[in-house]
Amino acid sequence: MKTLIKEQLPTKADLIKQELVVMASGHKSITTTSLKVADHFQTKHSNILRRITNLMKNSRLKIEPSDYLDDLEAFTQKLESMEPGA
Repeated sequence: MKTLIKEQLPTKADLIKQELVVMASGHKSITTTSLKVADHFQTKHSNILRRITNLMKNSRLKIEPSDYLDDLEAFTQKLESMEPGA
């Protein structure tokens, strides 16, 4: 995994402001993030990450691991970008 400079990472606040689901042009793909799902369903992000891990075992999602800066912008946190599998 490539090491990123903290200034390049989005913050939690930036990610929460995004739409729950993003459609690519031509509606060829839809994506969301684990953080948005947790926020939408008002649950802990760690619970969503655990559920994603279980879905990955069944190959039902395409996952792109990423990171974001926590609320204090001091530490990076794990984030998953997801779209339905083909």
